[in-house]
Amino acid sequence: MKTKLIIVSSITHALQAKSELEKHRISTKIQKTTKYSTANSCAYGIKVSSKNSLDAMRIIRSINIEILDFIDQEKL
Repeated sequence: MKTKLIIVSSITHALQAKSELEKHRISTKIQKTTKYSTANSCAYGIKVSSKNSLDAMRIIRSINIEILDFIDQEKL
């Protein structure tokens, strides 16, 4: 199944986004990403299915969480 990874700036934002997406019945997983990490903080990705990715991004933005990036992934 194809998935997308929505990158946010902190675990707090990732957990808030996950909670909000689950209210909308969008299944998610959170994973730490090193590409966007700095010395003082870590970035996290919210993994969603490709079919739900646009809705997920809209929902995340609606709760004022900045999306740093949006990455295509494939789940084998």
